[in-house]
Amino acid sequence: MLATWLSCLGSSERETAERRRPFVHNAERWLTLPNGNEAAVCDECFPQSATAAHLCLPECIFPASDILEVHEHVVDGKVAPEGQPWFIIGYGPPASGKGGIVAALERLSAFGVTPRNTVAAEVDGLFQNRLRVGRRFSAQQERLSAAARTDQEREQAAGRLYTAYRFVADQISDAVLWKAAARRMNVYYETTGACRRRLLDGPPPSAPAPPPPLCHPCAANLPSTPTPAPTPTRYPLPATRYP
Repeated sequence: MLATWLSCLGSSERETAERRRPFVHNAERWLTLPNGNEAAVCDECFPQSATAAHLCLPECIFPASDILEVHEHVVDGKVAPEGQPWFIIGYGPPASGKGGIVAALERLSAFGVTPRNTVAAEVDGLFQNRLRVGRRFSAQQERLSAAARTDQEREQAAGRLYTAYRFVADQISDAVLWKAAARRMNVYYETTGACRRRLLDGPPPSAPAPPPPLCHPCAANLPSTPTPAPTPTRYPLPATRYP
């Protein structure tokens, strides 16, 4: 009996040591695909598992099949406008009505902007939707909410889940923008407005490219009173299609 107990204890210690190994060297965290490549195990990481001890890799949060579905939903089916397309920047704090700008421009027929010929690169909408990724995000929200012991834990978990998805969706949003531009569609881009001067004017032609900002470097220079939304500006593009 003692030998059995010692054997079980040794086995448990080995399993614990294996789980504590660095992620990159932990065989339990990786699987080999039919083509010989390796991929991370997605069911033992956060947010796929609410109790996981480490964060999922991007391909677990946003699988390739979901990225294709998002592209089909956001870009495919749109049509290019007549003439030069518009690049529209909507800025303002959350819940300020940015989502209604395209509809407002549609009523101003002089611009020729409609939902049919405009791709809205709204980052949160890439994972807060009725697609597979949106359904998975909602289900994970519910699991985390149910597992939370306090309102503070529930709020913290929701914020961290949002951060995990938002980071990956931000990269996908860039690809959506480029795809829409290559197809010469109108593009609607949302921002909080903290750095709108950089978006509208850009750096001087002779100025070196600035390093990536850690936060919002131009926020301190913003006026205390709101300013009117900018007029949409046309952007020149070669007459090429996305392959």
